[in-house]
Amino acid sequence: MKWRDVAVVGATAAVTALVAVAMFWTANAVATEGAKAEIRWPVLREGGCEITLRADRTAYKPGESPTVELAAANPTGASVPLDATIVMLVQPKASPWARMTPVFRPTWERKCRLVLGAGERKSLSVPTDVKVADNTLVQFRLTVGTSVVNTLPMAVGSPGSNGQGLAPLFALQAQTQRATQ
Repeated sequence: MKWRDVAVVGATAAVTALVAVAMFWTANAVATEGAKAEIRWPVLREGGCEITLRADRTAYKPGESPTVELAAANPTGASVPLDATIVMLVQPKASPWARMTPVFRPTWERKCRLVLGAGERKSLSVPTDVKVADNTLVQFRLTVGTSVVNTLPMAVGSPGSNGQGLAPLFALQAQTQRATQ
């Protein structure tokens, strides 16, 4: 091995170490004590309306049944019918020996129809009637028309019991995606 090869390998290792330290430093800065966390639930816009899907909690205990709230607002001047589908997805704890992480599987689904008049707001509380197991992650998906919105997973059990220890962080973010059909 030539000195030039050793220098390239050393420089690559140094850059990788700096990137890793920077990532962990910012992760700790986000989760500092005393910081006030604001939970942002995903908002879906379809047909001129704003539809929000909220879970009743950010974390669940084993054996509890989650409840979601579907809230919709129609700022337009016309009546709008909305056909929504809410799906509860559950992912079991990943084994440290697994080659791949488990995927989210649908465990509950409900179709709802809301008809919003001009300038009207409505909310609907929807119990899931599904008891969640320990060491799992729960995620909700809302589909209205061609739009899909997902909440990020919420932990079931104590924050350290799911093997990831990130239960509060999962509830602080949301991912939004457009369905492709």
